[in-house]
Amino acid sequence: MTSPWIRAGAWLLAGAVAAAGCSQAGSSSGLNVLQEIRNFNRPLIESSPSQASTKFKKMQKDLVSFNRGLNHLFYRYVQSVGLPERWMGPLSKSLTLHGDCHVENIGAYRAADGRVVVDLIDFDDSFRGPALLDVYRAASSLYLGVKTDPMREKLVKIFARSYAKTMQQIASGEISADMVLDKTSSLDLVQDLIKDASGFQHKGFLQDFAFCREENGRMVFSRSYSGYENAPPGTVQTLLESYLSGFKGQPVDPGFYEMQDAVVERNSGVGSAGVYKVRILVRGPSADPWDDIILE
Repeated sequence: MTSPWIRAGAWLLAGAVAAAGCSQAGSSSGLNVLQEIRNFNRPLIESSPSQASTKFKKMQKDLVSFNRGLNHLFYRYVQSVGLPERWMGPLSKSLTLHGDCHVENIGAYRAADGRVVVDLIDFDDSFRGPALLDVYRAASSLYLGVKTDPMREKLVKIFARSYAKTMQQIASGEISADMVLDKTSSLDLVQDLIKDASGFQHKGFLQDFAFCREENGRMVFSRSYSGYENAPPGTVQTLLESYLSGFKGQPVDPGFYEMQDAVVERNSGVGSAGVYKVRILVRGPSADPWDDIILE
């Protein structure tokens, strides 16, 4: 049988029912799911009802989306029931975690060495804690993403066994802890992701996804996109300096991080929808505006 931890999917489903209109929804942990959602999102509801409405509509798409909007509730659940001691072992060591390790935070991208790879993305919820938390979060996401119970059980078991095997291979030195999945992988899903991403050009990303345009030989964010607002210059400069301070002792090309433009945006994501995010355009590897880099 799958652990009650992984069957937290059933608990999340109760939350989905509550969000659809039930007045009360609880769980074996004693949490009132609907009330927890209201409490967490209260600042957003009070400051921007339209943004709150947009976030909740995104969460209604399916159970995976609902789960994405409940990262905070997942950790409240962790806090209320505790971690099972018998499963901890080496996974109890405090590490830098992804923090929101769900199936839609795995994607393909072009790495600095030019390879298209598949790996975890979106580290804005990263924090330090026991590695088991990332494993639970990923497993519960898999459980919710599959519609049939027998397949849910099978998929979660495959995931757990594969994770354990990979950790053993890293410990023995058989594979590197820095491994990523690339075109040498035999997995069909990885090959499909890499194929889709291989034809994707950086210029297309800047234009179509980041809403940038060239202006007087310089790349800027297009203010015609309604989701963008001007960023406070002082705040942006402080954030950029804080980011660069993390490279102490490492060679850094100051020209690479020369700021071209900056905006704040709060429409992206599901769990982070409504949260102000700062996007900074920096010059990148050359003076060509179409290879500028975005820091978020």
